[in-house]
Amino acid sequence: MMRLSLTFAMLLGAFATKASDLSKMLDHYMLIKDALVASDFSKTNAAVLVYKSDLKSFKSADLPEAQKKAFKSVEKTMNKAVDQLQAATTLESQRKAFADLSKAWFKVLDQVKVSDKPVYRFNCSMKKEDWLSFEQSVKNPYYGKTMLNCGSLVKTY
Repeated sequence: MMRLSLTFAMLLGAFATKASDLSKMLDHYMLIKDALVASDFSKTNAAVLVYKSDLKSFKSADLPEAQKKAFKSVEKTMNKAVDQLQAATTLESQRKAFADLSKAWFKVLDQVKVSDKPVYRFNCSMKKEDWLSFEQSVKNPYYGKTMLNCGSLVKTY
């Protein structure tokens, strides 16, 4: 009986760790968003490198089936957006690529729960783009300091 409990605990631990990998990637998406909110090109580049490392080492095969399916549906889009973020030479081009990365995350979050924290989806009506945040207050990554509080809450995941 003890061996069975130990095996079950190990399986639960494995699933918790693997599921948290997707959560960790969402956390690192938030680092990119926060750097864009601060209008900090270098900080955005650094956050993109962290996210790209996550994406490169990510093993979707280890995820529960629903999360695996959700991730697989956007994997190419995420990789392309991250490559564009990394190749960006201006803050504006970083923001454009970030919009594509955000769209991939919307598809994931529309299908599965990734975080234990609420995830808020906001819209910037001027850019006609959305973004995600763990904070309920508006901090616009598409305009940063220029129009920091411009945006509206669209959805809570």
